[in-house]
Amino acid sequence: MASNKTKKKAAPAKKMVAAGGSKKVKGSDSAQNKTVLRVLIVAVVAVILVYGLNLFHGGADVRKPFTVQPLLKISGEEKPCGHFTAWGIAPIGKDKFVVTDQENSRLLVFDREGKFLRSIGKKGPKADEFQEPSGMAFDSKGNAYVMDTWNGAIKGFNEMGKEVLNMDLTKFKNFYGPRGIYFDGKDFLVADTGSHRIAVLSPDGGMNASWGGMGTGPGQFKGPLAVASDGKGNYYVADSDNNRFQILDRDGKSVKVIKMGGAVWAVALDHEGRVYVSSMADNGSVKVYDPKGSYIGDLADANGSSDAFRGAHWLSISDDDTLMLTIGTTASLFKIPASPKS
Repeated sequence: MASNKTKKKAAPAKKMVAAGGSKKVKGSDSAQNKTVLRVLIVAVVAVILVYGLNLFHGGADVRKPFTVQPLLKISGEEKPCGHFTAWGIAPIGKDKFVVTDQENSRLLVFDREGKFLRSIGKKGPKADEFQEPSGMAFDSKGNAYVMDTWNGAIKGFNEMGKEVLNMDLTKFKNFYGPRGIYFDGKDFLVADTGSHRIAVLSPDGGMNASWGGMGTGPGQFKGPLAVASDGKGNYYVADSDNNRFQILDRDGKSVKVIKMGGAVWAVALDHEGRVYVSSMADNGSVKVYDPKGSYIGDLADANGSSDAFRGAHWLSISDDDTLMLTIGTTASLFKIPASPKS
């Protein structure tokens, strides 16, 4: 009797299995839902990783050297000019370069052998005087331009120290502590640090454009210190306090944001359009990107060391692809090879 009852109870269960009963269907749906959920999670993670790779070079990318050849390193202690604390640096004249000495409010001109040639200016409000001279730019005629931060002016000089430009920015009444300057052959680009924007000025002193404002979104800035252009309508901004640099189009719209691991100090471009960015990332480094913002490598000397580039305050690249940079009380020159190994 017991076995017959068992068989009778078991029979419907077999029919349900054969017919694909509701309990079995629910189990299958649950498994399928879990599978779909896993696929979705994997897809989301993949998207996040791709997005991260687009914004960050660090961590995801393996650090690799981008080798340049050391040419010269100087400090004021070993020169007749005496002690200096450098910010900007730029080529001036033929085979010379000029450094801004913030501590002593002057410009210092050297030849490329490191010989001190002359000092320009002193502390004060006049045309050839400065109050915290900061970033520097240059043109194809051998002139160099300095951002005279607290005098609110762009001042230009030839290699002999003769003034060629004195552009008053105070007339606009909205510049505050500008530090960065770049000349693209047509206009001056100013990183207006305290007003958190990029200003585009014609050589005659007219305001052509003003981009940005304080914020953390694309196209916004927080304490920008430098700006550069490739001459093709692309602009590169050291968005310092946002720990990133941004690529803008010709209308000032942000097209890419590259986050760094620390404050971004300076940016410069070579003749191949590669972008050099100095930041506090990786304990201080100069990282190199292609024109679209893809990571190429970290600057290193012939021995593979990055020590000479840690804490670079300003970067300029001359027409012959000589990289010039300042770190504290020193100024250094490096040769960028025509086809560097990266």
